[in-house]
Amino acid sequence: HQSDPAGIHLRLGVEEPHTSARNRWHTTVAGMHTHGEVVRVQLTQPPIRADLTPAAAAELALQPGSIVWASVKATETTVLATGAAAMTGATAADR
Repeated sequence: HQSDPAGIHLRLGVEEPHTSARNRWHTTVAGMHTHGEVVRVQLTQPPIRADLTPAAAAELALQPGSIVWASVKATETTVLATGAAAMTGATAADR
């Protein structure tokens, strides 16, 4: 099942993915809540979120504590600044 909150395709499933995505994590569902028309799933490590349809979350039988696989292709990621860099609008090119 895919999450697409900002054009990023995060795949979430209960079985190890067989894909070319090199960024794969065997992780745990830390929490879940309804966010508009989607179920927002918070993962532990890495600390990322996935937005799923209620049907997809039900099909995967997700609940806090569920063990899942998450994967994303590197070309579909965006790095966001945190801390002082985020406050000043600095980018990696500025450093």
